Amino acid sequence: MPEAQKGFGDIFAPVKTPSADKAKLLRPRTRRESGGPSISVVADPVESAAAPETPVAAGTEEAAVVPQPALTEMEGGVVASELVMGAARSKGTYLPPDLLELVKARTNDDVTYTDLLFDAFDAVDFEEVRKHFRPELSVGPSGIHRRVRRKRGTGSIQIQLRLDKVQEKWISDKVVWSGAPSRSAFVSYVFELFLRPEEG
Repeated sequence: MPEAQKGFGDIFAPVKTPSADKAKLLRPRTRRESGGPSISVVADPVESAAAPETPVAAGTEEAAVVPQPALTEMEGGVVASELVMGAARSKGTYLPPDLLELVKARTNDDVTYTDLLFDAFDAVDFEEVRKHFRPELSVGPSGIHRRVRRKRGTGSIQIQLRLDKVQEKWISDKVVWSGAPSRSAFVSYVFELFLRPEEG
């Protein structure tokens, strides 16, 4: 009986390869060389061209660069330059105008207000300073003391003293010890004793 006529679609249909033929195709090819043993050639598996991804832990981020605080200012509001031994700052002090004229007359390019004040510290008797601000009570025959009258404050002019932390603390301690109401009052009286001892 004649073979059935194939249609146009059957001509291009894929041909199924028998299982036996597939096994032959997957079998390693053997190459023979004259005078030598047979060598089996196995094809390596094709590796992916893409590089393997490196696992990254969840939440891992690049370390952020945290800017460091400036060294000009530190904890407690202390300026870094103040920590250096001998570093001086300007401290305002008020003097009466007439006393300031005497102070100016004794200062020059080589002798500053601060230098003159330290000369005064070396020359005066601090017990006199203490007695000025802590006078003894005047007790009358009745046994009651009279109120000590203090000089009224007058207009004053500010000068700048250059002091480091140690010097500033020394003066502050003397102000408390002497009973002076302020640093300006203490410095003014020290200048008074030094420049006008007859009026002290």
